[in-house]
Amino acid sequence: LENKVEQLQPKADALDVISAASNSLNIRETAKTLDIQEKKFIAWCINHDWLYRDSKAKLCPISHRIQSGFLEQRAVSYVKPNSEVGVSTQAMFTARALTHLAKIFAVVKEVV
Repeated sequence: LENKVEQLQPKADALDVISAASNSLNIRETAKTLDIQEKKFIAWCINHDWLYRDSKAKLCPISHRIQSGFLEQRAVSYVKPNSEVGVSTQAMFTARALTHLAKIFAVVKEVV
């Protein structure tokens, strides 16, 4: 029974993380939710085919992660230095992705 509890604890922790996130989260919010330094999280995402950098070094989601429901690409607006409104896209992690990543990083933290 004790062994079973140890096996289920990462899953329970992952669900606690997910319950705090009702909508998709951007990269920074996802890293904070998973309690991982943002730069390390970005590097992990690039190395494990979750994100890539385009020709302008912008982080973009890998298409098969969008198709599998882990990532979204959302349009966002911002104010440029010259006061014009600009539009861009931003990679967003879904609740499904948070569940999956929380399980992965719970195991990684136990190993490290």
